Amino acid sequence: MKTKSSVQAIRHTGRTGLHPGIWIAPLIILIILIILFSLRLLSDPDLGFHLNSGRWIISHQSIPQTDIATYTVPDHTYIDLHWLFQVMIYCLYLVIGYKGLSLLVCLLVCLLFFLIGRRMIAMGVSWPILIPLLLITLVIMEPRFLLRPELVTYLFITISLIILDGYYDTRKNKLYLLPVILLLWCNMQGLYMLGFSLSGAYFISLWIRDKRPDLRVFGWGLVSVLICLINPYGWRGFLFPFELLTRFSEGNIFHAYIKEFQPWYKLETWTLKEYCFLIYLILSSISILATIRQRKIHDLILWLLFCILALLAIRNIPLFLLISLPVTGRSLDELFRRYNQWFSGKIRKRISTISAGVVWLVMLAFIPRLITDNYYASNLSYDKTGIGLDRLEHPEGAANFLINHHLDGRIMNSLSYGGWLSWRLSRTVFIDARLEVIRESLYTEVVRSWDGGLGGLIEKYQPDMLVYDYARYFSWTPQLLSLPGWHPIYLDGQSVVFARKGYAEQISFPDTTRLFDLYNLRSAWKLSDKQTLLTREIPSAFTVWLWGFYKTNEWKVARLQNIASLFLQMQQYQLAERFFLETLQESCCSRFSCYFALADIYMQLRELSLARQCYLRILEVDPENEPARKSLAILMEKPLKNMKGMVKCLNDAEATVHFNKGNTKYKAGDINGALDEYTTAIDLNPGYSKAFNNRGYIRAVELQEYQAAICDFDTAITLDPGFADAYLGRGSSRYSLHDIAGALKDWEKAKSLGNHQAEELLRQHKR
Repeated sequence: MKTKSSVQAIRHTGRTGLHPGIWIAPLIILIILIILFSLRLLSDPDLGFHLNSGRWIISHQSIPQTDIATYTVPDHTYIDLHWLFQVMIYCLYLVIGYKGLSLLVCLLVCLLFFLIGRRMIAMGVSWPILIPLLLITLVIMEPRFLLRPELVTYLFITISLIILDGYYDTRKNKLYLLPVILLLWCNMQGLYMLGFSLSGAYFISLWIRDKRPDLRVFGWGLVSVLICLINPYGWRGFLFPFELLTRFSEGNIFHAYIKEFQPWYKLETWTLKEYCFLIYLILSSISILATIRQRKIHDLILWLLFCILALLAIRNIPLFLLISLPVTGRSLDELFRRYNQWFSGKIRKRISTISAGVVWLVMLAFIPRLITDNYYASNLSYDKTGIGLDRLEHPEGAANFLINHHLDGRIMNSLSYGGWLSWRLSRTVFIDARLEVIRESLYTEVVRSWDGGLGGLIEKYQPDMLVYDYARYFSWTPQLLSLPGWHPIYLDGQSVVFARKGYAEQISFPDTTRLFDLYNLRSAWKLSDKQTLLTREIPSAFTVWLWGFYKTNEWKVARLQNIASLFLQMQQYQLAERFFLETLQESCCSRFSCYFALADIYMQLRELSLARQCYLRILEVDPENEPARKSLAILMEKPLKNMKGMVKCLNDAEATVHFNKGNTKYKAGDINGALDEYTTAIDLNPGYSKAFNNRGYIRAVELQEYQAAICDFDTAITLDPGFADAYLGRGSSRYSLHDIAGALKDWEKAKSLGNHQAEELLRQHKR
């Protein structure tokens, strides 16, 4: 017997005059794409602490109440709402290993898209609408295809909606399954409270449609709420997710620095997924507004609620897609059918055939780029197609080094490394990514360490070693090199380990033989080889893009450049040169940034002809590059007697150019561009107090990132204690964070230095 919804779907397909067979080929390619997008190496940094927590729960036969993974905040409450998920994946790991966990992600994603497609078909969405929408959804959601508890949240939301749809449309009563779903949900992931909004929206919609409250939906919804009290923490666990909502507030430090908590439209760089989401949001908004009379109340309520969540934080975008996709598809389908009547049957069939062919070709183009990993590289992602553990993204090399050398001292680590190190080393670490446990105070200390505060952090926590991702925590390296007694003992393409004086001093560094063997480097570079490489033709951007269809992306290139950059920071110029040259060689000279670094190296090594060649290559690609032009002019005209002074002069001149560009871009309204220019100026001249002040001003006034702004103002004041504007900016930032006493103190100082704006602020706020 056919249900009402299936009959509507059949009738709808007949009215469109479209033959479903035309879309069979695109459907097959879509299924292949879903598998390829979800079949990837495990690279998520959260994987380590989830496995570690699962192991702890199994071995201790209890649920943690306080932090189990760090020595810094062992007294902090740990409400582990993920405990059931963690136990599940740890037990699966014991049976099927990392490869099995990788396949589990693929299985869950495929199931999710099957359920989404099933719901859309049940709502009468036709193939010409369904397949392109699922493709856009796939592109937008793929960064969240991770072995995280939120993946089961996506499934629970979709299953709940299918159950509620069935009851609303046909009175098919499977509402008794909702409490079962919520019982599992509240013990696997903290977003279970979203389940309440689903039942609530349908309850309101049914009340308006039927002119009376539906007691079944109300009753099972109430049971679903109450059953969430069945968790290891009772009321505390039930209310905890509501506390986590504070992380989305503008003034919160996690919001300021953790990308997934930020709004998507504030990202400095957009990739394909951001553009796809913008297109989807526009299509969804217009189609729903154009057909709003045909839309059900619960669809509108949920669309608006989850749209707001998506605009607040990147991590909420998949939730909005799950909620809005079927209603968007239905709305577009109705518009399509409305305007489709303008054309004859022959033209409609031709349009459908062409559309199917275009969609098929677009989807087909994804496949080779996914297989070669160039899709991920071009979208600024380190994900990789494959099965098993991504050993390049986890600090596996550093962990094995510590284990093999029996280095069991206290570790200070970067945020993303904490979970994996606690899992692999089976001991407590400095910090990990469980932000609800770590809380703002410790993370604020880490943020301050990026701007010169590492020494104070080390003095407070007394680590024996620092293990960190030096490409992301690049400011730690020069600070460590300036601190007495700290020395590196391990290096690979991602991780570095520094040890304190008197600890692991027997380990020689750098172990160049190991590094050269690890990356299969040539024995030596002759001068003629260098000159040949630096004059080789640089491939065009189109050529590099074209390579992505048949050349496997060499993640080795990024690792080589990381190592080269670290050696440059350590002023080991010959090793830095070696790795930069290898980077250019492996990338077919497409890594443009290497020429800037090599020019600096050759200035230090007094290899002037090679330095000139590097500047010429820069100008060949970017003829308007002012720093390169000035540097080349100086090289051509002046003898280089004082090399250090000349390099500093060049860097300071280049920093001034970027500072002025920042001022120009800010006046033109290009906020992100100005921020980048000031940051570049600071990188070139770390003593540039005005650049720190201007960057702090933008962070405070334009981005409301007050903690980050205060760090910039602190540095500006340290560099120039008489900088009145910096005191003014820091005071205003403190005022925004409700530190009234600190704000008044800073404004008083700015006033004493002659700042009239501070005088006016004091007059206003001392009343």
